[in-house]
Amino acid sequence: MKSKLITFLLFIFMSSVGLHSANACRQGGFDISYIHLNGPNYRVHCNFYRDCSGIMLNTLTLTVTSVNCGYTNTYTMVPVTHTGLQLTHACYGHDINCNGGSELGMELWEYEVDVVLGQCPDWSLSVYDCCRNSAITTLQSPATGLVVEARLDNSIDDNSSPQFQNNPFFIGYPNQDFHFNNGAVDPDGDSLVYLLVAPRMGLNTLINYFPPLSSQQPFESLHPITLDSSTGDFFMHPTIAQVGVIVYEILEYRNGQLIGSVTRDIILFILPYPNNSPGLSGINGGIMHTVNAFPGYELCFDILSNDLDAGDSLFITWNQGIPLGSFTSSNSLHPAGTFCWTPQWNDARPQPYIFTASVTDNGCPISSTAIFSYAVYVTTDSTLINSTISPSGEANMLTISPNPSNGVFTILNSEKFSNVRVYNPLGVRFSEKVVHGTINLSNQPAGIYFVEAVMHDGKATWLKVIKE
Repeated sequence: MKSKLITFLLFIFMSSVGLHSANACRQGGFDISYIHLNGPNYRVHCNFYRDCSGIMLNTLTLTVTSVNCGYTNTYTMVPVTHTGLQLTHACYGHDINCNGGSELGMELWEYEVDVVLGQCPDWSLSVYDCCRNSAITTLQSPATGLVVEARLDNSIDDNSSPQFQNNPFFIGYPNQDFHFNNGAVDPDGDSLVYLLVAPRMGLNTLINYFPPLSSQQPFESLHPITLDSSTGDFFMHPTIAQVGVIVYEILEYRNGQLIGSVTRDIILFILPYPNNSPGLSGINGGIMHTVNAFPGYELCFDILSNDLDAGDSLFITWNQGIPLGSFTSSNSLHPAGTFCWTPQWNDARPQPYIFTASVTDNGCPISSTAIFSYAVYVTTDSTLINSTISPSGEANMLTISPNPSNGVFTILNSEKFSNVRVYNPLGVRFSEKVVHGTINLSNQPAGIYFVEAVMHDGKATWLKVIKE
């Protein structure tokens, strides 16, 4: 009875917003980005997220302008080979409207064009389409046009923009947490800042939300909507069924100077589907999503999945945001993902390395996904290294007593480790002897020291000790 009632209410809501109307507009959203090829040559990339109830776009028009250089031109963007990826998936016995079914369906269509951009500080690259999705309930003028824009300052140096690594979500649930991250990666290693901005119907014309909604609070949510400006983590807890628009802008800085930006304008349906969203833990099952790493030593940690629908199968993937890292997932109903990476000395920098992990269930009628970010700070300051990040139960068994001590420390489970090294707070290793699991720092000044214990499989863990 409950399932039938939910299905009936869902049908009433979807009909009321025109989701199944033959006249519904085709847009699920757009985003735009670019890469530097060589010299003045750039490739502009635009993703069109098609609502399968609408028609296709054979081409897109890219407008390129620079006021400082007195330049305006238009280019025709054409679909790339093998585009048309299906982004929403239904469970057994259901199907999306892309395949003739009744459930909401979205597809990804990609368009590209190569352009020549000389050195100018104010390049604007924009794509316009005539009509937003008619199902939108949060905007005062939902049936207007849509513009996404990328900006580039290549007056000093060439640049590739941030790249969107995660596809957007199109479905959330009332009274449930909604976690998303665009998974943006910058090919040049530039610093990124994430913003929520107003949707545009023209390059210089904004669209208003129905009060009290706004670009910063685009949905009715139990808690204030947040977007972490450093990691890009988006969070809300929607309270009612609604269809709204979120516009993300990502600013790109190099040596403190703004050199580019990209935007993503996306529709989101909050629908009363009978499914609970899955989730992911922090590092090693905790709540922290940041960790410090020391150059030359392998960092590994686990991420645990969870779902209130205990029978749902979960699947964990990542966006390869740290290219030389690895990510594996266990083969179980609610798997754990394991991330490993050995940073090098030239990887040390103030800003973190960020990757995202996604967890997807096999919920019915439509699967649900949540995305979380994890930040790794590579530092040469060994005082910041925390031994609790070790993923292995054996590594976490490293126990030293007494701690603090007057200079003599005993490793209580020294048989677990093949080698033990001691470092001062500057990260310099010194030659104090470790004999039969005893560390003697009697001849060293009082302060903080770091013990590195290497297991038999070569993995290492750290523990901070204090000499009084």
